[in-house]
Amino acid sequence: MVNSTSYTKREWILQNRFLTLCYDEVGGSLLSLTHCSSAINPLNFTFPRPENPEASFEGHFICTPRWGDPSAGEKNNQAVKHGDLSLQTWKFINSNPLQLTMATSSEIDQLEFTREVNLSASAPVCTVSETIKNTSGVFRPCNLVQHPTIAAPFLNPDTCVQSNGAAVLFENGQKPVETIHSYSLDAKETGWITAMDKRSNLLLGYCWKATEYAWIHHWIHEENKEVVYRGMEFGTAALHVNWTELFAQHNGRFQEKPACFFLDAGESRTFTYHFFLTPIPSGCSTIQAVNMHSGYMEIIHTAGRFLLEH
Repeated sequence: MVNSTSYTKREWILQNRFLTLCYDEVGGSLLSLTHCSSAINPLNFTFPRPENPEASFEGHFICTPRWGDPSAGEKNNQAVKHGDLSLQTWKFINSNPLQLTMATSSEIDQLEFTREVNLSASAPVCTVSETIKNTSGVFRPCNLVQHPTIAAPFLNPDTCVQSNGAAVLFENGQKPVETIHSYSLDAKETGWITAMDKRSNLLLGYCWKATEYAWIHHWIHEENKEVVYRGMEFGTAALHVNWTELFAQHNGRFQEKPACFFLDAGESRTFTYHFFLTPIPSGCSTIQAVNMHSGYMEIIHTAGRFLLEH
């Protein structure tokens, strides 16, 4: 369903009896995610882009083919922080109330990107599959990082953000960005990250196969000593550095694991993740694990567990 919200901007809406999702035509971001029990949008995030203050990072956006700043040569070729797919106008391919396919491309980064969104018919769960294609004529490194970011009113002093993974420890002065706290996943794990706000009684969560996204990053942004944004990031990138630094200092790896992936000329690769937004279960104070099974997710918490179909 296409909803005209202004003369220059369109949004695509998916909806079941639990959730309403709103994707932006300009940038392709998930701008809004709401549960039928509340009007609060956890992804209520807007942040000016450094190279163009009139444009913004919004909601849940993607970082590809880089996570972080471009190298000097890329910058001279007009490449931007986190890639420019979140600046492009996306094409609407097809949809129904539970399914959306959208795509875009970048001439500067020489990529094509397709996203298929499938909202469950019977649960507050959504599955997203994204395919990235190298349209250049050369073999190249790439990264893909999901960047869902929460803000007020869902984000408040009582909001609890949790994830699995082993904390990445840096030597003094070696941490690329002090406000990013990183975690590494074992390939056999289900990666997960959740945010729970007891004021709105909402639990937001993401999960995925660690073989696809091996790193989790908690970005904590403060203003006047108050946390105003939290990035619940996960992806293929280990370090928030440019390609020159990644290969000169780390040879494309970090802690004996790949810090990026590679695409040959014309090659494609597909990545999948799930997310959910649901009322907090009775007695739940913390999330202990999120496990993926065939057709459903198992969320284990302090007072028990519950299942969500996907």
